[in-house]
Amino acid sequence: MAEPTAADEAVRVTPQEEDEGKTVVNPDGEEVGMVVDVDNGQMHVNPHPSITDRIRTVLGWSDHDDEDSYLLDTDHIERVEDDQVVLRMGPESE
Repeated sequence: MAEPTAADEAVRVTPQEEDEGKTVVNPDGEEVGMVVDVDNGQMHVNPHPSITDRIRTVLGWSDHDDEDSYLLDTDHIERVEDDQVVLRMGPESE
């Protein structure tokens, strides 16, 4: 029996709390940041996370109010996968 593909499942773009700590990548798969907080369906991304930032996020000690994180609008999210968030690039993201 064939394994399900991404086309078989609904593509999710709405952030959820369990997305905290996921890597954020551009369409080419290059790491560009990490999700540090999801609050009321809004994703906050640190574009240059240190190992300390990663540990704090995994432990739930992150705070999106720090100056290093940025709000990522859902219009810029192509899809949320099990281990990463893939950004959308192109005219539709402008």
